[in-house]
Amino acid sequence: HTDGTTNKVYTATEKTKLGFRMAYSILDKCAFLLNKYLALGIKDTDINLNTLWFTGRKPDRAKPNDNLNPSIVDKLGRPFRGLFWLARDIHDRGALRDPIDPAAQELKAVRDHLEHKYLKVHETLIPTDAAAADSGMRDQYARSIALGSLEDKTLTLLRLARSAITYL
Repeated sequence: HTDGTTNKVYTATEKTKLGFRMAYSILDKCAFLLNKYLALGIKDTDINLNTLWFTGRKPDRAKPNDNLNPSIVDKLGRPFRGLFWLARDIHDRGALRDPIDPAAQELKAVRDHLEHKYLKVHETLIPTDAAAADSGMRDQYARSIALGSLEDKTLTLLRLARSAITYL
């Protein structure tokens, strides 16, 4: 048995998850567009807002800018620089350094669970004790997140996507 309120919350939650996924995909689409526009030659399957700026060589901590893609460096006007720093805000560079925004790791983890795994969204606080596992609130395959936190992360990504489009 479900009432109208439960269905509305469920629908709103699904729309929030969809908004999160779409906002993240806009960032990838911006990178795809720049790859084609600047004729960078990065394979379509390898392009994202992080891979756009660097050559395929392994990053060197001693010379972090040594592997910047020379095709882009010559064209870095202010909008491209803004897009570069937006990418630095949300993507890590593997062994090179952590993203500038500490919450970026969480954004990526939520995205990975939405796209490839399973994300549980809870309206209330998420229990952390063993009883939570017994009640079905937690399991080993899912990542749990509070609805308010998902909404905040979605708004953050929407703002970043808007900025990326503006920089383009």
